Amino acid sequence: MEIIKAIKLDKYNTGYTKYDDFIYKGENQWRGNSYYVTLYAELEDEEGTQYPLEDILEKYYVCCSYMKEEYVDNKRIFIFEVECDDIDTAREIIGLIGKRVYNYQDGEYISLGIE
Repeated sequence: MEIIKAIKLDKYNTGYTKYDDFIYKGENQWRGNSYYVTLYAELEDEEGTQYPLEDILEKYYVCCSYMKEEYVDNKRIFIFEVECDDIDTAREIIGLIGKRVYNYQDGEYISLGIE
């Protein structure tokens, strides 16, 4: 994934509080207060079957509460909302803005690269 940007979903206009730049706080019926970050990312050409999003969710122990895939100018775009239990994790997710996130072969394993 590349060209990662934070975006604001329309749903944040009601029932959510802007906590920080592109971090919104809302109540989750099962877990109480949660922090939400929505990111836009373009998939790189060679990422046909590769999904670093799953590894992001595992690395930061967060869940994806919304995801949309679309094509814009022949590019695959992911728009996904991440739900976090704490503000520090939400800030780490915001830290992905402007970076490249990808999977790579690391010996026998597939690892997550962030640069």
